[in-house]
Amino acid sequence: MRYFFRMGPVSSPLALAILVPVVFGALLLMVYWGIESFAPEKTEYIGSLVSVIDGDTLDVALDGQIERLRLIGIDTPERDECYYQEAKEALENFFLDSKLVVYYLGVDPKDKYDRWLAYVYTNDNLPVNEYLVSLGFADVMTISPNTKNADRYIQLRDQAKEEKLGMWGSCTY
Repeated sequence: MRYFFRMGPVSSPLALAILVPVVFGALLLMVYWGIESFAPEKTEYIGSLVSVIDGDTLDVALDGQIERLRLIGIDTPERDECYYQEAKEALENFFLDSKLVVYYLGVDPKDKYDRWLAYVYTNDNLPVNEYLVSLGFADVMTISPNTKNADRYIQLRDQAKEEKLGMWGSCTY
């Protein structure tokens, strides 16, 4: 290896024969294991709840700015759909005692609507995304590359469906 560094730019056939497969192999591993496995440690953000927009979207004040967060990996009913109001109230209820919202951004931090994509926790470290799915207030919606908890959410959703919890017992989905 020291030989390559002394040469300056890597241009010899031997160096390329070694480096190209190594880089290609690393890229394959990232795809196989998921890019999030290779992401740097997530930064924790702590904001103050301003308002709940619907069951999977909320506004948070952070450093004097209002930021819109969309919960990663889940999808709740839209306005005028069965269980919309219940899902929205469930998200509000997580923050009754404390308006502090702890969140971590996904690998792809924003969606096409310019909302921050986040894994959200209460001040007591309860995983809000996970609880909404497990209690039947949300379905699973996986969009790559933000797939870190997808398998867990699918398992919780299937269990909620089986037990007819929340919208799975009240709506015709």
